Amino acid sequence: MTVVELSDLFSQGLAPLAAYISPITAGNSDWRRIIPPFDETTGVLTLNRAVPGSIVNGQPVDIYLILPRPDWRTVVNNALAALYFTEHVSITIVESQSLYAMPTGAEWIQTEQQIQRVVFKWTVNGSIEKQDAPVFDVIEDVNAISLNFPVLPTDVDAEIEIEARHFCEPLATDASTTTCPARLIKAQARVEGLRRIWNMIGDAHAKDLFGAEMRQAEAELLDAKKQQVRQVSQRPLHMDRAQPGPEMAMRSYRW
Repeated sequence: MTVVELSDLFSQGLAPLAAYISPITAGNSDWRRIIPPFDETTGVLTLNRAVPGSIVNGQPVDIYLILPRPDWRTVVNNALAALYFTEHVSITIVESQSLYAMPTGAEWIQTEQQIQRVVFKWTVNGSIEKQDAPVFDVIEDVNAISLNFPVLPTDVDAEIEIEARHFCEPLATDASTTTCPARLIKAQARVEGLRRIWNMIGDAHAKDLFGAEMRQAEAELLDAKKQQVRQVSQRPLHMDRAQPGPEMAMRSYRW
């Protein structure tokens, strides 16, 4: 291993989780990974294997971080903001009521675009039956929405079930947690991180290295989304006023 002293390279608290080092004139074969953790007290970086001919004192080198801790926080929060998972919310139907706000705990549903499907559900002989709501309208307010139903089932145990996109919340601190599926956030964070690295470096060899990794990461992210994110959305039928719709194969309605 080659130990290189670069005492003025990193400020306190900006230690890289990992990095690559190379003489400025070197090619791909001369890349060496820096072994974490970086010793902030001595300013010493340790490479995973010796550089051919060694790096002498005063020789210029290129360092590509993957990434400082503050950048990783940004990467993770950018990844979370781009992701959502499907969640179901139930609303009890009230006699003679057609307008329904989101229930307590579902305030995260704030836009029409989040709604993927709306169904009526009830229990028959111990089994749950569902059918898509034939007509509903979405009413948007400031960071809140309501659903208006000109037609509702009359069954006493009927409920409205909303299937919606729950976008992941950013993390306030390093100790914060998320309910975003682990496979999705890891894949998205990898893409965001590699994109950030690729944009900040100028060396052509480095861009080739991280660009190839980014293409692979994007393919893995697409696969993760196919496995865990619903692709089909139900669209509401907007109506200027409540009016009878087509005959539907449901048990009973009220208008």
